[in-house]
Amino acid sequence: MEINPLVILVAGLGCLGGVILVLLLNRKAGTTENPYDTPPEQLLLADALHQVRHSEALYYQGLELGRKLPRGRAEDVMRGLSRLGLGRFQLQGHSPRRMEVRVTEGPLKGAPGVDEPLCYFTLGLLTGVFETYSGREVFVREESCYGTGHPECIFNVEVTDRAIPST
Repeated sequence: MEINPLVILVAGLGCLGGVILVLLLNRKAGTTENPYDTPPEQLLLADALHQVRHSEALYYQGLELGRKLPRGRAEDVMRGLSRLGLGRFQLQGHSPRRMEVRVTEGPLKGAPGVDEPLCYFTLGLLTGVFETYSGREVFVREESCYGTGHPECIFNVEVTDRAIPST
């Protein structure tokens, strides 16, 4: 079997082109600015601005999902949320106006403490669920969080007298 020299030439040029491309990409990667080289003051401001956008987006995504979930008894809704894989939701000491929701085994379990609550999505989710459940405006506040070093996330839910405006 005879190999055409043209095939060898094309294959060699292809390999050489691949090597040159890798070398150029590595050179470019070596000169790219490392975001961690930013002075701490600028980095903290950038992180704060970045977090605000993400926390708001996560909250509203959770809120929309919570509003779309089917209505039911509060205990049934908590079991349904647990089946979604977002953690184990438990309703504790509830009345028609005030409730406490404890979330264990959540996706942020084991996250390093950052001295602030992290569960923006769950906060929105619970707000949407309880607004739909009660037909009233709801205030949900995260009392403890994995992000603040606690072993579980605890949310206090307060149902107001104000009806949700129909859209």
